[in-house]
Amino acid sequence: MPTSPPDSPQAALFTVRLIWAAMLMGMLVLAVVLTQSFSHPPTPAAATRFAWTSAGLLLVTTPAGYFIRMQTYKRHWQGEIITPRGYRTGNIILFACLEAPAVASLAAGLLGRSFWPYALPAAIAQVLFALNFPTGRPLHPPATPAR
Repeated sequence: MPTSPPDSPQAALFTVRLIWAAMLMGMLVLAVVLTQSFSHPPTPAAATRFAWTSAGLLLVTTPAGYFIRMQTYKRHWQGEIITPRGYRTGNIILFACLEAPAVASLAAGLLGRSFWPYALPAAIAQVLFALNFPTGRPLHPPATPAR
């Protein structure tokens, strides 16, 4: 943990990146478990249910996560920046909203003994997750243009 104050931009960025990495690792570990668990008999009905559930979760939680993050940012605006607390909270909510359909999708693959097509929602969620790597940009004022 950095030695900066708990509500500093550096501390917020460190915390959010740590949680981002932990959640991404959870998805990746489940994907590895899926590839190693093809020794049990398939249950197509349960796999199909989980697959539809994960697709529905992806369609609902993704826009909800972005919306909630933006509302959290708005609540924590101070001048031209977001407070570290708002940055942390908003990103953690978005990350959780992206992880839920990924985990459900990988569980569907586990039940169906097949990575394809069950893992498609997980792949989409993981791409979105990776694209939302915490840069800390909202924690700092925008750069003033050179004159």
